[in-house]
Amino acid sequence: MNKLLFLPCDKRKLKLYYAPMRGGGMENFMKLASIFTDNMVFQQNAEIRLFGTCRKGEKISAQIGKSYSEITADDERFLIVLDAVESGREYTLTVKGDEEIVIRNIGIGEVFIAAGQSNMEMPLSVTNDCMSELIDAEKCDIRV
Repeated sequence: MNKLLFLPCDKRKLKLYYAPMRGGGMENFMKLASIFTDNMVFQQNAEIRLFGTCRKGEKISAQIGKSYSEITADDERFLIVLDAVESGREYTLTVKGDEEIVIRNIGIGEVFIAAGQSNMEMPLSVTNDCMSELIDAEKCDIRV
């Protein structure tokens, strides 16, 4: 299906562009769920489950480190499962279908979820001897 797009080129004029679209529109292009972003962390020693939307019948592959998997989507949503990856940092995740998505600087390690209200908020600067804690910290790759 083809669509006409009106794109502003300045405040007084509009330019008309002819843009060929697949399958009725951009909504059919492969897209990962929004939780998958650069600088994210996956839990170590656990399979990695990736999901999103795509074109029905689209072949999708994913790779992170030495873990690789591929599927063919049965409908317009997909779930692809990768084997657990050794803990580390600076991994790159590549997901390929009709499009290619690359997510960089991924950490594999322990993931903790903390929930609460104002009782969860306490800047390190108000703790006792915060500077020595920072200097002596063994883990320097904490992501919030």
